[in-house]
Amino acid sequence: MILGWLTFANKPGDDVNGQVSWIKQPQPTTAFYPGGFTNEMEVVGSRYHQFTNHVAALDFSAGNLWLADGNLPYNFTNRIVLGTNNVATGTGTNKLKLAISASSGLFNGSVANPVTKKKRILFKGAVFQKQNFGSGYFLGTNQSGRVFFGP
Repeated sequence: MILGWLTFANKPGDDVNGQVSWIKQPQPTTAFYPGGFTNEMEVVGSRYHQFTNHVAALDFSAGNLWLADGNLPYNFTNRIVLGTNNVATGTGTNKLKLAISASSGLFNGSVANPVTKKKRILFKGAVFQKQNFGSGYFLGTNQSGRVFFGP
């Protein structure tokens, strides 16, 4: 259950914001958070403006992609290059890939696990054009993790 009040307004920094409570009841047989949880969090979002495949979805060409939590032993950051085709590649050796859908603004990607170097971490999320970044999640063995990329 997600419960709270959101404000919808066309502002320079966002189009929706507010405070919500996110509650998951205990479910002992589920793989993720079987004990449930209660979280208070800020919500922020922006309207998505569709672009063509030859126009960048976000206003930067070089930046960072950051992954945290999700059973990782440590958070890690990768340098990325975002092309006008809305495909980002990592500048390191971990074979990072990220693609943004022109029609929806959703992204998905993968990166080599920094510990095992073999198993890939699959992630997905959405771009926030007014804030000029992408935010999303990935699933670990029994915890979810956070993904962020931006200039």
